Formats: sequence, C-alpha cells, structure tokens
Amino acid sequence: MIQQLRASGRLIRDTEDFQELRRRLESTKPSYDEFVKGKKALQQREYDRAYGHFRRAVELYPNNYEAMLYMALILSERKDYAGALELSSRAYRIMPDVFSTNYMMGFSMFNNARCKDAIGYLERAKSLIPSDPDTHYYLGRCYEEVGNTAKARESYTNAINLAQGRRPWVEDAKRRLPRL
Repeated sequence: MIQQLRASGRLIRDTEDFQELRRRLESTKPSYDEFVKGKKALQQREYDRAYGHFRRAVELYPNNYEAMLYMALILSERKDYAGALELSSRAYRIMPDVFSTNYMMGFSMFNNARCKDAIGYLERAKSLIPSDPDTHYYLGRCYEEVGNTAKARESYTNAINLAQGRRPWVEDAKRRLPRL
C-alpha cells in the first residue's frame, strides 16, 4: 500500500500539505495565545487589558476575526459605536458566513442607527443560530424602527421566550410589545 502511495505521489502531496498546515498553525500560535489572555482579562472585567491582548492578537495574525469581534464588543461597551462597526466590518470581510460576524455587524449597525442595514445581518445570524435570544431582540428593535410592526412583534415574542428572563433587555421587550 505504501509503495502504491509513493508511486502516485499522494503520500508526498499529503506530507507537504500537512507540513504547510503545521507551518500555518505554528505561525498563528502567538496570536492565539494573546487571544486566550484577552478572554481571561475580559472575564475578569479588565477591559483595557483585554483590548490590548486582542489588539496584539490581530497584529500578530491580521485574519484573527474573533479577536476583532471581541474588540468591537469592548468598543460597544465604551459607546464607541463607529469603532465597533469598523472592527465588525473587518471581521465580516474575513469570515462572512458565521453567526458571530453577522450578529456583530447587525448589532453594530443597530448601535449606529442603521436599522435598515442591520436587519439583513441579523436575519442571517438568526438563520445560522435560530435560538439566540439577543438576535431576536435586536431584530425586534430594528423592525420596530423601520415600521414593520408584525415582524417586530414576532421578534420580541421569540426573544422573550428564548431568553427565559435571563437577559437585561427582557423587560424592555415586554414594554414594547403592547405598543405595536
């Protein structure tokens, strides 16, 4: 069997592919290490330190979209919505087909008073993870803003049911429902 693989060149190609993958993984390890430090700092609510680690992770590996999203989240907490949208956009360009980049694009656009634009990203996030209550809540806010009361009502109802009282916005969603 090995002789057949050698003759076909497949073993050599597989070994070269493996070595290339190994080189890539090793080159991203410093970025990953910074990312892990950033998450630990974030859990300890040390936002400046966390942001620094995430920024360093992106410097070491410019395609580290997860670090960009955490930076965007920190900027959102600081009310730097324009900066959060810029980072969310960079992350989205790298990885457009995952829940987290679509959600953060929608969330960032919502925070920048761009609800009409946010809806597409939030709908895509919802299609990827239908059980995320935050996505439904921000869809409700955006649909309410653009005047689509039926979709807003549906989104708020789903958000409340999915959150089961464990999100800070639940009372806000309950107050908004009767007005629709």
